[in-house]
Amino acid sequence: MSPIPGAALAALDAHLGAPPRAISAGMGFDGFVDTIYRVERGGGERFESSKDLAAFLASASGQNHSLGLTFVARALGGNMPLFARALAHLGAEVTGVGMVGKAGTHPLFASEPGVRWVGFEEPVETIALEFENGKLFLADTGVLEEVGWESVVDRVDAPTMRAAFTGKDVVALTNWGEMRHATAIWHRLIEGILREPGAAPGLLVIDLADGTRRSQAETEELFDFLAAIPRAMRVVLIMNEGEARLVHRRSGAPGDADSCSLDVLGTGLLARLGVHEVVVRNAWTSGAWSEDQGSARMPTLHTATPLVRTGAGDNFNAGYAFARAQGWALDAALALGVATAGMYVRTGTSSSFEDVVRLLRDVEAEPE
Repeated sequence: MSPIPGAALAALDAHLGAPPRAISAGMGFDGFVDTIYRVERGGGERFESSKDLAAFLASASGQNHSLGLTFVARALGGNMPLFARALAHLGAEVTGVGMVGKAGTHPLFASEPGVRWVGFEEPVETIALEFENGKLFLADTGVLEEVGWESVVDRVDAPTMRAAFTGKDVVALTNWGEMRHATAIWHRLIEGILREPGAAPGLLVIDLADGTRRSQAETEELFDFLAAIPRAMRVVLIMNEGEARLVHRRSGAPGDADSCSLDVLGTGLLARLGVHEVVVRNAWTSGAWSEDQGSARMPTLHTATPLVRTGAGDNFNAGYAFARAQGWALDAALALGVATAGMYVRTGTSSSFEDVVRLLRDVEAEPE
């Protein structure tokens, strides 16, 4: 039996009498190449969780040890590229402006022809250590500390930027947590392009990513930026639970950021940040809170045997944004989001709209 509530499946049925309409999206600005490994402790036994690895390292302090890495995959990475690829697989026309190549598009990105890639910098090379409970990324992120608006427009001319972002159904801005000058880049995009007549997107989707490396002052600058976005742009802020609790703590929203329920977390952030929608997800559930359309919750399509974890959240974002751009209600959008992520972790790749909807109907609930 599908874990998706019957009401959500009924809401989906109301939209599935005809194919979804074609939508367009402009996205920016990060880009990575991830080499994904699992960490071996010896004898073919691997560290199942990052907690296990942390305990081993603590016990081995002051000693020399050798650990093995088992190669999983080498793939394009970063919030924008994974989000863009998933949205394109669902059927959107997508332009991704980011760190996908400087002299030409990096081969891993060029192999994804569904997205029109526009590069201004080489992708960051990352080692991703994958565990059952999450991922640990290792990278030289110096370039992410330096990239600013001038880095983009020095390589991408004004007509190309306008074509990428003007009049789209969805504009998505990602990875504030790792790109030090993201707030300034986003501000320049809105002031220089999206405020022009006819340029505003139907949805402005913002995925902050992990903000632990950003200071309180940088976070408050982000809050000021969000408050200054023209109200004519419908802003959807999407975070995983850990990211949302960090933002909640720094925002001073009502409730204990470390222990409050997901509903208190979502409603508090919605009230404090002044955006139109807040979406929070974790491994087991997702929720959406809107200033004018109520709220909804949805269980995830969990599997105990995922082929891949890196990118599940980006695929969720794609499903949710695609559905909201179609005009679907919050519960139907969450359902498409969890199904897009669920299909991704089961197959290791982004899937078509038809395959994602099929999973919604066919998947059986798995025990936690």
